[in-house]
Amino acid sequence: MASRDLNLMVPFRAKPEESNKKRNKRVIILSFVMLILLLSVISARLILDNMTLQNDLDEINAYIESPINIDQYNETLALTSHNAELLAKLASIDQTWKCLESYPLINSNVLEAILVCTNRFYESTPQINTYDAASGKLNFDTYATTVTQTAEYIKSLEDSGFFSQVNYHGYVYSELYNAFQINVECVLSENAGKQAKNDN
Repeated sequence: MASRDLNLMVPFRAKPEESNKKRNKRVIILSFVMLILLLSVISARLILDNMTLQNDLDEINAYIESPINIDQYNETLALTSHNAELLAKLASIDQTWKCLESYPLINSNVLEAILVCTNRFYESTPQINTYDAASGKLNFDTYATTVTQTAEYIKSLEDSGFFSQVNYHGYVYSELYNAFQINVECVLSENAGKQAKNDN
């Protein structure tokens, strides 16, 4: 009898173990299903984000590749290049103008100073031969019936304040004018012709 009782109790002891196994299986299956659901949600979100990003990229590409925008872009490049050329030309003109402003100027004040100095000694009008703005060299001739006052004449030109240097290259007799032709080369001072610039 005791042996039978023991055999009858075995099924009862086995049932809880089977129940635990089934419960563990259900937990594993449920966890697996939840994991799949979670991965599905994440994948769906990634797919949705990717689709949204792709749509944005398509819109950007469509905007960039639009013929109207391409034409406007090319026109902008052409205008930019043209503006750069204009700026370069303006810079060159400005530099040239500054360079020219730095040169001594032959204006009425300079010519009047030469005439006044000449008329102190000779009854003639000086004749301008050449002028080099870069060096400020001015070459002119004056005519005189006598050359005894040539040194004083050169000194008066030096003292006029318009010339940094006055060179006397001698004289020759001109039968055309029946007078001595005196050749003078002056180097204008830095501010020559600018002292009364606003008056001209």
